[in-house]
Amino acid sequence: MGFDFPDLRALIPRPGRRFSDTAAFSSLARGVFQKAAIRDASGALVIDDLSLVVAMCELHFKVKRRAPGVTQPPTRDAVREVMEGFDANRDGVLDEEEFVRFAKRWWNDAGVLWLYRAALVSAVTAVVLPEAAAALRRTVPGGREVPKGIWVGAAGLLFKIVSTAVAARMRALDA
Repeated sequence: MGFDFPDLRALIPRPGRRFSDTAAFSSLARGVFQKAAIRDASGALVIDDLSLVVAMCELHFKVKRRAPGVTQPPTRDAVREVMEGFDANRDGVLDEEEFVRFAKRWWNDAGVLWLYRAALVSAVTAVVLPEAAAALRRTVPGGREVPKGIWVGAAGLLFKIVSTAVAARMRALDA
């Protein structure tokens, strides 16, 4: 009795190939479509804007299990905005092919933004905050009596407050 390993070559991304271009991603997207789709008047499976948000969150969590930390779940407003470009027949819903194209585009765009944001936050928290805290500790009178961890924690809290305020301001400007 032997064991045959499955052929995984189609699942492994080649250099220059995005994860969303793999058969595995398409399979995940089609499975999510089948799970989240509703029937329209003609009986065809479709996804409207509300079920699209649910489907994209489901896809996000399915992919996140296999590739942690790649993107964040989408918001309803963001999905609605992007959906208009993928509804080829302008009926207000997406069929399976439109959904798979939508999911690939969303994943490519959102993944790149997430990686950029993650790199920026990592650089700030690993390099800038400790250095700023050390400089403040040396500069402020009596600062050397306060433990380093308190300075780094305070700098991290200040960074979180500022980044949240900037993000809220950017959302307000986009609205």
